[in-house]
Amino acid sequence: MSDKFLRYDDASRKVLTLAHEEVIHFNSDKIDTDHLLLGLLREDTSLAAKALYRLGLSVIAVRGLLEKKAKVDPLSITTTSALERVLYLAQEETDTYIRPEHLLLALASVYEGNGAIILKQFKITPEQITGRVKEYLN
Repeated sequence: MSDKFLRYDDASRKVLTLAHEEVIHFNSDKIDTDHLLLGLLREDTSLAAKALYRLGLSVIAVRGLLEKKAKVDPLSITTTSALERVLYLAQEETDTYIRPEHLLLALASVYEGNGAIILKQFKITPEQITGRVKEYLN
């Protein structure tokens, strides 16, 4: 495992694995914030997923918005700058392990990438996400 992911808890690692699966599913050559959003939704035991479902998102709804992309070799997948920023911000959110809710809060604060577009299409604001996550944490 890369040192970059040592601070990620098991649920966050699962989210990233599920996001990678979505990249392959959609035949994309880059992992972006929309794939992360789907990974967060698919790890449905996390606080992040509960917050997203409560705000009206679902795996089916998000997948319905994504367009199929050109088929590529799944071993050549790279990350977008938007996803790199989300991962960086998630690490800044905590001094301990990075959990799915840290990934979601970071995703909500990055206004670029396909994940941000999807959240806007569902009229979900960063404030709503932050509020739901805090509600579940308390």
